[in-house]
Amino acid sequence: MNKKNTEEKEKIIKKWVEVNGAATFDLKEREIILHDGGILSVDKKIKYRPRSRWKEQDNGFFKLVNIKGPKVRYEDYDCSLWFEELDETINYLRRMKAMLNGLGYRTNFKGGNKK
Repeated sequence: MNKKNTEEKEKIIKKWVEVNGAATFDLKEREIILHDGGILSVDKKIKYRPRSRWKEQDNGFFKLVNIKGPKVRYEDYDCSLWFEELDETINYLRRMKAMLNGLGYRTNFKGGNKK
């Protein structure tokens, strides 16, 4: 793919985002980033769990057991999509798919190479 072709695609994508919003496209990594507050709501929660390890039992199976020590901190994410906006979100994703297909990007994966 030559540089001019890539620049043209980036212009088309930029215009699509201006009209439709709520997304960023990474052409190199072939990723779509949907931002919080656009069509989705993402909530981050800090949680703690006990430290644990696998312990082998007499029958050869392993059991997860808690061990002493401070709890492990981790981040938990929830993504919300509202019922009332489901049809609008589906249509948004269909418009996105049509734009990407029109630029020559595959939006399905049927085995083989992802290009």
